[in-house]
Amino acid sequence: MIAEKKLIEWEEVHGNRYGTPFDKANEADAKPGLVIFDVDVNGGLSVKEHFSNALLVFIKAPSYEILKDRLTKRHTDSPEEIENRLKRIPVEEEKSKLYDHIVTNENLEKTVIEICKIIEDYQSG
Repeated sequence: MIAEKKLIEWEEVHGNRYGTPFDKANEADAKPGLVIFDVDVNGGLSVKEHFSNALLVFIKAPSYEILKDRLTKRHTDSPEEIENRLKRIPVEEEKSKLYDHIVTNENLEKTVIEICKIIEDYQSG
């Protein structure tokens, strides 16, 4: 799909490839309602290139130390994978400046409320 340019965005992140097919994105966009993508920082920028009305929200941890602690407590990544993720932070934070909103996730419930408010404000326009 990458070679055939069938992905709206794709990225190799931490040794894994992730992507979103154009046909699925266009199909979702054609329907009423809200479409939410969970993509890395580059993926969000690619989505915005193809859907100029996209609202980009970058969600970040309060600090490097808190992010490292959260990743470690998940028990889903090896220590090497966690270190690779942490090395990307400066690049991601620099690119996040191109997003419409940056939300710091200190408390999940409050973060969800803040993002819902951002979406409501955007939709009411």
